[in-house]
Amino acid sequence: MDISVRQHALELIERSDLVQAPLAFVRELDGVDDVQVGAKLLYSLGARSAVVTDRAEGSGWVDRDGKAGRVPAFPVQAVDTLGAGDVFCGGLAHAHLCGLPLEQAVVLASAAAAWKVRRWGKTRLPSETDLRDFIDPSSCR
Repeated sequence: MDISVRQHALELIERSDLVQAPLAFVRELDGVDDVQVGAKLLYSLGARSAVVTDRAEGSGWVDRDGKAGRVPAFPVQAVDTLGAGDVFCGGLAHAHLCGLPLEQAVVLASAAAAWKVRRWGKTRLPSETDLRDFIDPSSCR
């Protein structure tokens, strides 16, 4: 990573309430090759909360209290992965702004991305009820 790009990235991380990044970013930043270690790295660099994703391998997270965890990806048959990361980010932002604890926000975001990849092309995005039913099929009404 170019030194000036790295410096700007570090400044943004330090000023952020929630940082979400792919594993490739933290690998380039510091050689990290694990989502949970990557989230802890971003947290140690000043992010108040951090999430690191690795596609079908799941996500690692650290909340503002320093509690850390890992959320596995939902096992689905992926048909079209284009846009899955964007859907994850949107789901994470929505859940975070609604005040969900970070672990629950990451689960919801993972469910949104899994919902998206099961269908080809543009599809309607799932509602929060769709996602809750997807996460826990026994809750379907």
